[in-house]
Amino acid sequence: MVYIRNFVLFAIGMAICSVWMRANDLTEEVRRIRLLEDEGHLPQAIQATSILIDTLERSGARASLIAEALDRRASLEQDLGDFAEGERDYSKAITLWEAATVWRPLSLATELNNLASLYSSTGQFTKAEGLRRRSLALRLQFSDSDGPETALSLSNLAIDLFRQDRYLEAVSLCHQALDIWAKADSQRNRSDLALNTLAVIELKELHFQNGLSLALAALRRYETCPRPTKVQRVAYEHTIALAREANGQFAKAQQTFETARNLLQGTEHPPALEEYSLFRDYAHLLCILKRKKQSKQLLREANAAISHLHGLDTQRYTVDLNALLSAPSKK
Repeated sequence: MVYIRNFVLFAIGMAICSVWMRANDLTEEVRRIRLLEDEGHLPQAIQATSILIDTLERSGARASLIAEALDRRASLEQDLGDFAEGERDYSKAITLWEAATVWRPLSLATELNNLASLYSSTGQFTKAEGLRRRSLALRLQFSDSDGPETALSLSNLAIDLFRQDRYLEAVSLCHQALDIWAKADSQRNRSDLALNTLAVIELKELHFQNGLSLALAALRRYETCPRPTKVQRVAYEHTIALAREANGQFAKAQQTFETARNLLQGTEHPPALEEYSLFRDYAHLLCILKRKKQSKQLLREANAAISHLHGLDTQRYTVDLNALLSAPSKK
């Protein structure tokens, strides 16, 4: 799942804005926040962004600049798993874009997509779908219908439909997105998103070999992206591990799960839901391999990963250790 960041626009806006602080001071503060984020110091980045938002609001800055700053803070809060605060900031930013003196539909489309990604991350797929459709409609009306951002919107909507078991609709959107990506500049090609969604659909439909081929293709495509991240790679390694398990390649599946786990644990603030789902699925494989002690430990870690999250019904995610361990093993 991808949410879109407004950092370039935000920095430019800061550079030309004359408010309570000097423009150069504001630009330097934006650079400092970005550096904190790039180095993984998310709590400090949130604190610095909050100070900046307060400065902008007190100085009467343009609504668009405040909206962009709120978007930055929301994305950081989402990365830390503080979904309630992230939802609040994304919603405020949407309100500002909707009421802005200068109508900027594509900025609104971006904000709608970002809030949708938060809802999708917390399992609220119906809410996410509604926002995705609003975002897509704006892009189709006010931008290139064959542009990369439209393909990204189609890919994200496909994921939310897949999560609602609406496979045919999701497959159709993925192929529409792939058609657009095929014509896109290689630096902006994110066909990995659609390929990975098609992979997990194939696994659900019991087309295990096709699922594995698509999952491997998604990772290969992602490795050519300009700024790949460990977290996104974990998601693709996770799909590959599931596909290898489904194909009976248990040793390779375990190696892939272990690779994904090490990648995730190498990040300063791993996303809790990805950590949860990865550990849960890895525990299931270990259970199949009769390594129940390790499976139990991973499930405890999976449940601990989401126990501290705010704005999420963790009860619906928590795995019952006894239920999983007593389930019949696959042959």
